[in-house]
Amino acid sequence: MELVDRLDSNGNKINDVIDKDIAHKEGIFHPVIHIIVINKDKNKILLQKRSANKKIYANMWDVAAAGHVDINEDFLQAAKREFSEELGLKSEDYEFKELGYYKEIYDYKDFKVREYSLAYIIIEDIDINLIKVQKEEVSEIKWVSKEDFYSLIKDSKILIHEFYKDLDKIFM
Repeated sequence: MELVDRLDSNGNKINDVIDKDIAHKEGIFHPVIHIIVINKDKNKILLQKRSANKKIYANMWDVAAAGHVDINEDFLQAAKREFSEELGLKSEDYEFKELGYYKEIYDYKDFKVREYSLAYIIIEDIDINLIKVQKEEVSEIKWVSKEDFYSLIKDSKILIHEFYKDLDKIFM
């Protein structure tokens, strides 16, 4: 059981906790984080392929790291924890910059995902050979050009997120 804070439809805590799986089944808002890694030249983005054993969007490409915010954890703590767990890198070696807070609503099979995501950006040339993925969460990782990234979005070959609209500011 993974407990998360329950949020209202505006993204505010309502002093209640819920199991993440129940939140996904019933469409209850809860907090998540996403970490987007872009290289220093700002022409590539690091993507992960979600593990085949994931309940939602198995084997789909997504941003470098993501996850739920546990109760009694703030967004930055969650971002650093997920980054370290999923990529096997020391989070203290990287600067996490807030991109924004986004309301995300989507349905997948019998899941009703209602989340508020705080997205972080890391601008760094990470050597892909140093990454040790968490096999339960991630099956593959790769750098793609920004052009290929936008093609993946257009062709629906990557998870779609509300914060993608703000990445143009970063890629400039």
